[in-house]
Amino acid sequence: MKKKFWGIFMILVFCLGLYPVVAQADDGQTVTDVKNETELNAAIADNAQVRLADNIALTSRLVIPNGQSVTLDLNGKVLSRTSDKDGAVILVNGKLTVQDSAPDTPHHFTVDSDDLWSWDQNETAGKIVSGGIITGGKGGTNSVDAPSGGGVIVDAIASDGSITDASFTMLGGSIVGCSSDLGAGVYVSCGTFTMDGSAQIIGCVCNQKTTERQGAGVYIGGGTFIMNDGARIRDCVIRVYNSYSGTYQGAGVYACENKSKTGRFIMNGGTIENCKIDNDSTGKGEGGGVYLASEGEMTANGGTISGCSAFHGAAVYNAGGVIQADTPNGGTCFNGAAVNYGQISGGVYCDKMANMEDGTISGGTFHGTVYNQVGEVYNPETGNNEPRQGKITDGMFYEKVVNKGIIDGQGTRWWKARDNKE
Repeated sequence: MKKKFWGIFMILVFCLGLYPVVAQADDGQTVTDVKNETELNAAIADNAQVRLADNIALTSRLVIPNGQSVTLDLNGKVLSRTSDKDGAVILVNGKLTVQDSAPDTPHHFTVDSDDLWSWDQNETAGKIVSGGIITGGKGGTNSVDAPSGGGVIVDAIASDGSITDASFTMLGGSIVGCSSDLGAGVYVSCGTFTMDGSAQIIGCVCNQKTTERQGAGVYIGGGTFIMNDGARIRDCVIRVYNSYSGTYQGAGVYACENKSKTGRFIMNGGTIENCKIDNDSTGKGEGGGVYLASEGEMTANGGTISGCSAFHGAAVYNAGGVIQADTPNGGTCFNGAAVNYGQISGGVYCDKMANMEDGTISGGTFHGTVYNQVGEVYNPETGNNEPRQGKITDGMFYEKVVNKGIIDGQGTRWWKARDNKE
């Protein structure tokens, strides 16, 4: 009798090991625990709340289809893409929320010569990142999937060209050590990406030898990126290969237009730190922290950008977009040099600012020297270069303004700079 009991018991144990375990979350909703890629894909197909019960190495990207809504609890585990096939870790066409119920679980990462962080599966050496991890994605020219996007792709463009409501909300966990030409950490194509809580993007690198390397942390193409208190983007890098001509822009965040939709970055809080455009001996790098293309827009409500570096615009490079804030003289603190070819009406700038010939400052607080520049801009209608002048109409200026352009605004407050204006 005892032998028969143990035989039945072992059969049950074996069967339970083959199928996902279903549990109940604190809010009463069903949670499916998964241990491998097959179980994970099956749970995603059921619109489930999914929890990783083990580290999972994906042989192909995990897809959240349009119309599906999934919550993924990393649970302190590692979700990785196997190295034999290039491609992103996750593609979001529907709605994905990532959280982490075991944020103190340590994982080890080594850093290579390109500054790319790689997971040490033996967990014995390198830098420690705690909590659940998404890692190993590799976009670019050799990708078997979409050409761009390393960690997570948020793609709201349907097969018929229409725009869906694809969204990715990251409440915890970290995207670490992913690479691509564009959007090494997260690539947003007309969708919405929100970072909140303890979410992080760490050690992601644009290292493909292509003509464009942009957005090592986050690339926003016609979508929206919302960064809230507690979120961090750090140690993301764009590698410059001087034998390759091209653009190297936005090591932290890059924003541009796509499908006639403005790329929007709303920074309510959080930090962008130690992001850089590296090995740049030819002066091509623009925007260590943030780069805004002419159709890019940043709402700089809070948070800090610090310790970032680039040949031009260590903190921010505005190539013709808009930087605004809900509070005109407060908001995001830009620690590092700034370059403006567009419009600035908000934010706090703690280092020098170059307001170029196409730039307009109509608000914001400036604690470093402001250089209001003059230059020439090509007019395609006449075929000639025409003189332009940077313009200042409002703002709070605490240091010297070196003026070669236009200062025209009764609202401009010079404070200490009043006697130092040139």
